[in-house]
Amino acid sequence: MDRLKYKLKNNESITLIDVKEYKQLVLNQLREQQAVVSTKAENIISPITDTGSTLMNSFNLGMVAFDTISMGVRAIRRFSGLFRRRRK
Repeated sequence: MDRLKYKLKNNESITLIDVKEYKQLVLNQLREQQAVVSTKAENIISPITDTGSTLMNSFNLGMVAFDTISMGVRAIRRFSGLFRRRRK
């Protein structure tokens, strides 16, 4: 990168090799930043998922069961309502 900046300041011609080296340098820096961001995101999220996981899992399981049963009851009521005789 320093070589590229030096050539830009001194109005020297930039070759494809310079561009290729600069591109590789920028890609390496980008990969390092992505790794840092992903590790920090994991560190931020991990305490939330680890704490009280057994309690939350049992609560979530109960909520899923309740939602399933209530949705099934509603579906059965609507479905049976289609076959009832309509009163005049």
